[in-house]
Amino acid sequence: MAITVVNSLVIWHFKRPKNFKPGAPDECWLWNEEYLDGYGYGHFCIKRNHKTQNYKAHQVAWMIAEGLTEFEFSAENQVNHTCHVRRCVNDGHLKLGNVQSNKADEVEAGRHGHGETNPAANLTVELVEQMREDWATGLFTYTTIGEKYKTSRANAWRIINRKQWLD
Repeated sequence: MAITVVNSLVIWHFKRPKNFKPGAPDECWLWNEEYLDGYGYGHFCIKRNHKTQNYKAHQVAWMIAEGLTEFEFSAENQVNHTCHVRRCVNDGHLKLGNVQSNKADEVEAGRHGHGETNPAANLTVELVEQMREDWATGLFTYTTIGEKYKTSRANAWRIINRKQWLD
């Protein structure tokens, strides 16, 4: 894992008014929707000397609040949202945890859904079965199945190969 370094340039980029507007201490401070990664987390990039460094906004918020200039994030050291809002950068809503503690928080909050019970699910059990039947005919590619069922090629592959939507 790479070490995240927070210096004055990173803090300046993080605190730019276009990124988020701080609110009351108990409110979520939402990162601008235009600057979200594919998982819904706030992020920003700094380009220097022909190199681009990517930063996760909630990790930088936590590091600033903790007064840290360097930290190595991993599965055992990650910043979790107590508010369960991925866009939130309010340091009062962030805590150091790990994958297991984050999953436990999701279960406790009733947010840990699988299949159709997942709040982010766009597919049903019936559609997943149809996807797998289509694949079994040999007439479709992952791309065409993804297009047919309005999901990505990668997601179609994961579903068909039972990496997601397990039986």
